Amino acid sequence: MTSQHTGVLAEAEAIRRYLDSPDPADLLALNFGFAKARVLDTALELGVFTLLAGKPRNAAEAAEALGCSPDGTERLLAALVELGLLATTAAGHYAVTPASETYLVRGGAGDLGQHFIEVMRQWERWESLADVVRSGSSQRSSQDDLGNLGARGAHPGLFAENFPFAIRLAYQALDRVPVPAGGRVLDLTSGAGEWGIALALHHSDITVTAHDDPALLNLTRARVEEFGLADRFSFVSANFAAPPFPDAHFDLVIFAQAGRFIGGKAIGHLVGECARMLRPGGQIVIADVLKNSSGKPAPPRAMLDLSLLVNTRQGRLVERSEYLAYLADAGLRPTTETARTETAGAETTRGLVSVLTGVKGAGGV
Repeated sequence: MTSQHTGVLAEAEAIRRYLDSPDPADLLALNFGFAKARVLDTALELGVFTLLAGKPRNAAEAAEALGCSPDGTERLLAALVELGLLATTAAGHYAVTPASETYLVRGGAGDLGQHFIEVMRQWERWESLADVVRSGSSQRSSQDDLGNLGARGAHPGLFAENFPFAIRLAYQALDRVPVPAGGRVLDLTSGAGEWGIALALHHSDITVTAHDDPALLNLTRARVEEFGLADRFSFVSANFAAPPFPDAHFDLVIFAQAGRFIGGKAIGHLVGECARMLRPGGQIVIADVLKNSSGKPAPPRAMLDLSLLVNTRQGRLVERSEYLAYLADAGLRPTTETARTETAGAETTRGLVSVLTGVKGAGGV
């Protein structure tokens, strides 16, 4: 074998290591994910989608209307097209897509802009992820802790401005939950009211008390009026340590989308309060994102769980079995359907959210 031939073989072996390696495209896209999120955030800040929802425009027209540089605007618009958030017309104009028009235009019925903006406010928190993982704690101050129920009103983007997709989930999840005729319902952590509104739509003769931070209750009122339900709702400012309602007062209490932010001890306390406020035979409805009961990662649950570590001091995803234990400790028994589901090892879910129900025995708690 000649030295030239040996050299060719060595070169082939060297390149084969790279040609036969796994394609890194997915890793590179993941590493650049932060930039995509910033593109969306910037477009919302500048009002790009709201502008183009009025009429499609070319880059120069959009730049003038937005008060931005023509070159910067054209590059941003092109990136939004690449991300599927804008489309181009035959005339070379930029236009909103159906999804962008529905969810990203300011003031629209489906506007999720403030929700996305609120999530982006976590940007700097995620920079400390390595330290959080090392210590196992976010060390959030009480003012900066998304698990502090008393601070819910300072974060409407997270706890109320997600109404356009939350109402769909709640309406589907509550379609078979019974309430006595003329029943009284408490929505303990009402957010924008999606769970109470959904139940009221399913049962035309019930009344609902929305209980939450005053800033969120203002948003709840607006949504209640949107559905023409104002005469069936009342609004009470939150006291999560001691909810201001008498014993055995409600036929049903909803505890939705809050447990994962506050952790086990606080969950147990609030489930106990729910039991106290229920009449004998009354029912609790718990809606939350649960940890995958198999113990295996189930994205995006795993990312949500990590987010709770970053953004709260006590928050975490809990398993279904833990919630069932809180029900038992409060003297509530799971409904037959819930118990059967747990025995089978399955989860009754709508999207990521699981719904558990329990009933208060005739003898009380």
